[in-house]
Amino acid sequence: MAVDVKSRTKRYEKLDFLGEGQFATVYKARDKTTNTIVAIKRIKSRPPDRGQGWHQQDSPT
Repeated sequence: MAVDVKSRTKRYEKLDFLGEGQFATVYKARDKTTNTIVAIKRIKSRPPDRGQGWHQQDSPT
């Protein structure tokens, strides 16, 4: 089942910023179809140059 991301984002009206952590940002929003207040979590993507590990340190040269 394919999901249309654009239509999903139009479904919600962002109302307020709730918080931010290391991996995600959370917003208070209103679902336009049901008129209910919801929380939307936007997951942050990994930095492209870091590979698998988030906490890798460069070795001294």
